[in-house]
Amino acid sequence: MRNIIAPLLLTLSVSATLLAAPIGHIAGVRKGTGVVHSLQTGTDIPLPHARRPDTVMLSPDSTWALYFASTRPSPSSDGDDGPYAGYASRSPFTSAIKMPSPLASTAPVSATWLPGPAAALEGYNIHVLYSPARNTSTSGMSPVDAASSDGSVTAYTTDTAILVRTRSHTAPKIIFNILHPLPLVAALKRAHFSRNENGFEYDDAMAKDRQNWMFTNPILSSDGKTLYFCTNGGSGEGAQGNTSFFVVRADVASGTLRVLDKLGLFFGRSPSTFELSPDQKRVLISTSAHASAADNSFVVTASDLVSGHMVNLLADHKDKKAYANLVKGACWSPDSRYIAVAIFYYNPDTADAAELYDKSIPHLEIKDAATGKTVQTLKDFAWPSWGR
Repeated sequence: MRNIIAPLLLTLSVSATLLAAPIGHIAGVRKGTGVVHSLQTGTDIPLPHARRPDTVMLSPDSTWALYFASTRPSPSSDGDDGPYAGYASRSPFTSAIKMPSPLASTAPVSATWLPGPAAALEGYNIHVLYSPARNTSTSGMSPVDAASSDGSVTAYTTDTAILVRTRSHTAPKIIFNILHPLPLVAALKRAHFSRNENGFEYDDAMAKDRQNWMFTNPILSSDGKTLYFCTNGGSGEGAQGNTSFFVVRADVASGTLRVLDKLGLFFGRSPSTFELSPDQKRVLISTSAHASAADNSFVVTASDLVSGHMVNLLADHKDKKAYANLVKGACWSPDSRYIAVAIFYYNPDTADAAELYDKSIPHLEIKDAATGKTVQTLKDFAWPSWGR
């Protein structure tokens, strides 16, 4: 009897895990207002003063929400709602503090969360370390585009390189440099792209022109030992920005590069989302490709970093074949089981290309990361960030 019951209990346990509903909080822009949505209660908390923010940056523990809200009383006719004022709101998000005046911005920013909590804010004329608890900012810091979970390792980009800084070393370490591409060339020679029979052909003459290089901001593993980035290997891009790119893994200690050839080549523009899953096993990539003035549809994928198994998160949508799409943000759930994608489907033959971006109203589709199936939808919701 034991031999029957034990497998049955295991099956029930696995089924319960697979059916567990998404949990935590998702921050974003809903109906033109910044909100924090509770997945447990299904309710929105409108953020104070959050008038038409481009993004809401929720801390991983859902303690803080940072956002830059428009100071204009009504939407701008040209789509530019600046100038903006920065705010920080602490859970339960019923009040907010205005950020110091140096953080007033004419453009939205991005945040890399660090312990403390603190946020490295990057944007137009903005490059500071901000403490929401003290409402203070520190300028003159090294850029931070990615960080380990304890903040001891950070990574950032320049126009030509990706660098890593650790607490134990004062000088940054160059991980990748387009002016000295030989380590990447060697890694490409070892690569065998399983999804592209022609592979990737490195062109030394093209790569000598720095204008032909594209590479993303890096992402770091939680322990800071591994760094990932995407690049087109100096192959240039088409007139509309399309290119072929691949994912590279770097060992931070040794600097050794490895092209993740099992993931294959990706085609389109430089990724708008390039994000490591919290369990460190998969990578989320969202990229668009130009087909026409009104059709710059996105492909959003989640790929296993070891096996290369890829899930196309938009493949099964009923509107995929007949319509084009526009994605306004994608992110992982804290448990790595789900991915939230804000997506708008439209007919490219009748769409007004000039107004498409500003007039589009996406819905947030929460998808099973393993299958791509949509398990929940939030209407009129863009630019998600997901915390516990």
